[in-house]
Amino acid sequence: MKPELYEQYAKILADEKVLKAEKELLKGQILQEIEDKPKEFEWGKFSRSIRKTYTYSEELQDRALDLKEAQLDEVEQGKAQIKESPYITFTGYNK
Repeated sequence: MKPELYEQYAKILADEKVLKAEKELLKGQILQEIEDKPKEFEWGKFSRSIRKTYTYSEELQDRALDLKEAQLDEVEQGKAQIKESPYITFTGYNK
């Protein structure tokens, strides 16, 4: 067992949280600046795009809920196939 391996992983997770927060702050500032036109540099180009999201009718939301309930029924009845994928969980302790 190499403790350094685990420590490095934990540090990357902590750094990732900080970087995500910084990225969101910068993203807001950049979106304001490029609202009118893209900004291009020798190392890349920033342009504004629009992502659409949809809110569905209550009827369709009810149908989606019915589907979710049917899926849970299949799980309980053993009809649904199980796929397992390994992943890492980490709980940091404040030093």
